Amino acid sequence: IEVIYNGISSEFYSIENCRNKIKKIIPFEKMEYAVYVGNRTPKYKNFELAVKSCSISKIPLVIVGTNFTKKELNLLNHYLKNKFKLILNPENELINLIYNNALCLLYPSAYEGFGLPVVEAQKAGCAVICSNSSSLSEVAGDGGVFFNDFNKNEISGKINLLILNNNFRI
Repeated sequence: IEVIYNGISSEFYSIENCRNKIKKIIPFEKMEYAVYVGNRTPKYKNFELAVKSCSISKIPLVIVGTNFTKKELNLLNHYLKNKFKLILNPENELINLIYNNALCLLYPSAYEGFGLPVVEAQKAGCAVICSNSSSLSEVAGDGGVFFNDFNKNEISGKINLLILNNNFRI
């Protein structure tokens, strides 16, 4: 048996001084926002937890994916009024720029078969905050900032750790 690792597109890489390339799309400053990538519908993805955690840390959230449901929009307007941005189904080039400018990828999923956004973000030099469950601890490895409890205060604490210490970026 041989392990064949998932390949990540060469479109994900660290870029120096790329803020000007994304300024018109993302209204937040570099290292000022968290990014949430992927499906928000299944309960185990914990989108609501990500929103509440960002609210406590007073950090904007950039969401990459599909249009919001009415429930999601109500949640965002309640907790992150004017501090969120949806990027609808972007190409990898734009996702890479988002990762490069983000404080972190916030990935609070309780279950993942693999978790490609974690590796994409790391390849782009973006810090990753994710649960210490499922395959995520193996995928993120030593490069992840992990939480054990699916608790908005613990996750907010991890966000604040990154705000205070930017040495977590790769």
